[in-house]
Amino acid sequence: MDSTHLHLISNHFPLVGMAIGTLTLIYAMFAKTTPAIKNVALMIIVLSALTAIPAYFSGEGAEDTVENIAGINERYIEKHEDSGKLFAISIFVIGAFALLLLIYDRLKRKENKFLGYVFLLGCIIVCAFAINAGNTGGEIRHNEIRSGYSPSASADSNAENNATKADDGDDD
Repeated sequence: MDSTHLHLISNHFPLVGMAIGTLTLIYAMFAKTTPAIKNVALMIIVLSALTAIPAYFSGEGAEDTVENIAGINERYIEKHEDSGKLFAISIFVIGAFALLLLIYDRLKRKENKFLGYVFLLGCIIVCAFAINAGNTGGEIRHNEIRSGYSPSASADSNAENNATKADDGDDD
């Protein structure tokens, strides 16, 4: 398995995990559940941060592979790299805070509601970064999700690319 394959496999876990962890945290905070549900949410967020490690560190190798594929625009790769870095840093930070909150809960057993709301706001912001990182990653290979996409322009572009490939003088 090369870094491109690893990146494609691993990049979904932190995005989906962060969303599930945040939704579970919202439920735990506003449905007045037992502290165990909040701890489950925090554990999901910690695990999501851990799953971001292979996704983040395999990105550079994936870039090396796809930047040489015909039709790939370097601008989309750079945009994804920037948003991926922001998401990675933010999920690592929020994951560390989630771990600290789990430890704090074990030591004190006294809930700080203000800290909980600040943490929830941080989780929502990280989810926004996750959406952006996922979307910019998808734009690299999926023209149909790019802003300004036109199916007819895409068809013309594909026909042009196919004509160029057929006319390359290579008899393979």
